[in-house]
Amino acid sequence: MFGVGLDDAFVISGAFNRTSVNKDPVDRMMEAMEEVGSSVIMTTLTTTSAFALGCSSTVPAVYWLCLYAFPCVLIDFLYQITFFTALLVIDAQRIKANKLDCVVCCRSSRSGAEEDIQQGEIPERSKTFTEKLMGRYCDFLMKPWVKVFVLISFAAMLGGFTFATSQLEQFFDYRELLPTGSYVASFFDTLTDYTEDLAFQPEVFFRDVDVSDPEVQASMNKYVSDLTTLDSITELPISFWLQDFTAFETTNQAALAGMTFEEKLTEFLADPVFFSLYANDIVRDPVTGVVTASRTTVIMDQVDGLDVTNQVKTIKDQRALTRKQPINEGLGKGKWVFFTYLDLYFIWDFYAVAVEELILSTVLGVVAVVVISLFFIPHWTGAIFVSVFVSMLYIDLLGFAQVCGLDINSVTYIGLVMSIGLMVDYVMHIVVTYFESSAPTREGKVRETLETIGVSILIGGTSTFLGVVPLAFSNSAIFFTIFIIFMGLVILGVSHGLILLPVVLSIIGPVENVTKKVKNLEESDESDQGKDERWAEHGNETGEA
Repeated sequence: MFGVGLDDAFVISGAFNRTSVNKDPVDRMMEAMEEVGSSVIMTTLTTTSAFALGCSSTVPAVYWLCLYAFPCVLIDFLYQITFFTALLVIDAQRIKANKLDCVVCCRSSRSGAEEDIQQGEIPERSKTFTEKLMGRYCDFLMKPWVKVFVLISFAAMLGGFTFATSQLEQFFDYRELLPTGSYVASFFDTLTDYTEDLAFQPEVFFRDVDVSDPEVQASMNKYVSDLTTLDSITELPISFWLQDFTAFETTNQAALAGMTFEEKLTEFLADPVFFSLYANDIVRDPVTGVVTASRTTVIMDQVDGLDVTNQVKTIKDQRALTRKQPINEGLGKGKWVFFTYLDLYFIWDFYAVAVEELILSTVLGVVAVVVISLFFIPHWTGAIFVSVFVSMLYIDLLGFAQVCGLDINSVTYIGLVMSIGLMVDYVMHIVVTYFESSAPTREGKVRETLETIGVSILIGGTSTFLGVVPLAFSNSAIFFTIFIIFMGLVILGVSHGLILLPVVLSIIGPVENVTKKVKNLEESDESDQGKDERWAEHGNETGEA
């Protein structure tokens, strides 16, 4: 939110500073908002839409992130066009009144500009250092050989990052969530060194069934036996209360004669050994003694804790086997009476849908950008430029993440989802300003764009980068991952928006002045309306005659 707010603030303040200081501050703000208001609105809508569509994600972390982000973007936008613009106007009025910035109730004692201020005239400001720098940069960028070099370089970069994107893998090491030097990490390292096999131990649950029914007992034994057919489980449970109860019932058949199942189970748990083993594995009704739920534990001794592909296969296999159990037929996944559970299933389930969810979030984000571009950019080709460049940016960002050693995990996933709504700003501002430029040539439009909105984008990108630099020194892999993603976002966004896009627009960008065309249409409508009024007056005079 900090980065989004800064970008719009630089765009609005930059446009305001480019207006004539001799005009009334309110008129200056109106002129500034006429220049950049549409691009600010469009970037806000695209960012908001991208985050709003992200709420369709089935991943809870992404859902709540997007649910928080999209109203925050709207609130930030409202503050920008109301509170922030009002502060700029008030500050300009202070300057025009020759009042001090810190003590606004006192006038400046300097008399050099006092006469000009009293006459209502203030010397027009000269171009800033960044504006002069951008002008010289534009001269260099528009050279033919530079254009060729830029196109070849970015094409090669896109090809390289596309290949790097294809090499991305899902990988997650839970130790990366720990700060560097944490004693917990040392504990896990030592545990791995001195333990032959760190197996996962999911619990097998049976609920809402009549366990006194021999057929249900057979189904319970069959389910446990079927689990051992999975690649991840090789052995039956070391202890299973139903199997030990059956053996206890057979051994003590004479003593248990005439008892109900519940009474037999009570005798079974009266044995201190069985009580210590199974008292916490059986839930009984406190009045009737009927078993309402029970469990056992199996060992997944063939699952690699660092192999995401293996984990995804494991959860899908056990889920398919559980669904096929006859006793679960016709029941929804959340209502199965036989099922297994492990805390890590949440993470494994995330990896099972992460790729599809990432693709869906990307597609929805790009579609939202294209639709909004078609409605608000004053030329249909603008949507093409925006969609193509946003797609290129996203591919390059994925490849950049892979080159920097990142894998697809929960942290990178959230960072990539956030980037969809942020990267469009670097492209949208340039495209909109280009189409609204009054220059008669492509290169003239590009120059005007870079000298105006280009300066704001450069400053905004620099400030965003400096804002995330402290994360690079964090001893947490989570914050370092976010730093890598945002560093790539800023570097790639600024380079595409201020290098590649201006070159492409200077070669194939529309030349017609869309803004002038719209104004001509408005003047034509006013002229037609005036003619209609004159004809109406003429008709009235004829009728009276």
